[in-house]
Parts: sequence; structure tokens; C-alpha cells
Amino acid sequence: MGVSRLFERQLAWLRCGLSCALLLIVGCYSPHPQPGAPCTSDDYCPTGQACIQGFCGGPPVGVVVDAENEDEVDAPPPVDAAVDAPPLECVMDTDCTAANSCQTVTCVNNKCVAATRANGASCGTTAAQRCCSGTCVNISSDEANCGGCGQRCAAGRTCESVSVTTSCPSAPATTTGRCTCAGASAECPDNQICRTDTPFANRCTPNSVTNCAAGQIFVDVDFCPNYCRY
Repeated sequence: MGVSRLFERQLAWLRCGLSCALLLIVGCYSPHPQPGAPCTSDDYCPTGQACIQGFCGGPPVGVVVDAENEDEVDAPPPVDAAVDAPPLECVMDTDCTAANSCQTVTCVNNKCVAATRANGASCGTTAAQRCCSGTCVNISSDEANCGGCGQRCAAGRTCESVSVTTSCPSAPATTTGRCTCAGASAECPDNQICRTDTPFANRCTPNSVTNCAAGQIFVDVDFCPNYCRY
């Protein structure tokens, strides 16, 4: 009889132990959420699904998510236009600076835009200082632009100011120039004639405005070499 009671007591303890173990297992078991189940992170969702707007794989059909409570952590930061925009070059024409006196610069769409001034434009303190191909030159001494833009003297010849012909009716200083020559008109620019008459022979002289550079005036000088001027 004593053995039987001991056996029953041991059996009861065994049943109790099994029951507790089963309750512990059941209490710890948590089935993996299914697609559409509520979630707080990707770890709560089935493999391959992300937690979107609080639901695995996104909210189920018919569920409306309050936009004010929607997670905005992954939203791109706002762009500060004042910081990221390139700086403005100019607002007005006066904000721009020309590289030289034969260039004009204007402000167009907040950018400085340069333009070359026309040939013959005044660029200095004297009438002889003129713009030629974007450069300020002295047409009373520049052998590449003697008396006008592009009027090049022959190799070995010089460009002299018309003021050297002092006894002529018109011989203004620091105004324009002429190429020298040695009796050959081929040495003169723009089909000018190499003067052989005295006084002041061996100077290139135009016969009309067609022998001058574009935009120039032809000056006819009695008994002296003619010349071109702006």
C-alpha cells in the first residue's frame, strides 16, 4: 500500500511538470506575422517583406493611414535653395568688369556677357587710339593698323603720323597715320598709291574712301598726301 501511494505521488509530480513545461512552451510561442500584419520594423515581417506605413508589405486594402502620423524618417531632407544655388555673377551691368577698353560687358540672366567693340571705336585719350579686332591700338604708329584697322604696312616700312607733313593744309597730330613706301604702290595697303611727287614723296596715299578701312572718312589734301581717319 505504501508503494502504491508513492507511485501515485510521483506520477502526479510528473504530470504537473509536464503541464508546466507545456504552458511555458505555449506562453513563449509567438507565430510569425503574416503579410498585412501590424508592425513597427522589418524584423516583425515575413522574410522579404518590409514594414511599410505600420503594416508588413504595406497597409491592407481599405485601410487608410493618417498622413500626419506617417513615418517620415526616410524622407529626403529639404534642399536649401539659397545654399545650393550657384552664386550670381551680377544683378546690374555695373557689377561686371571689362577686360580692356575694347570690350563691353553686360549682365544677362545674372551672368556677365562680354562683347567686342566695333573696329574704329575710340579707346583712349587721343583720336588715334582705336579698337582694332578687340585691341586698343594707335593708328598713327601701329604698322599693322596704320591709318585704319587692318591697313598693314609692307615689311621694313614704317607707320608715321600725318602730323609729320607739317606744311600741308591738314596735318593733325595724334589722329591717324600713313605707311611709308619706296616708290612701289604694291607696298601700300588697300590699293593705295605710293606718292612720288614732292613734297612728301614715298608715302602711301588713298585716292578715295574705297582705299580706306570700313567706317573711315577720306581726307583729300591739296598738294600733299591724302589720308584716312575715323
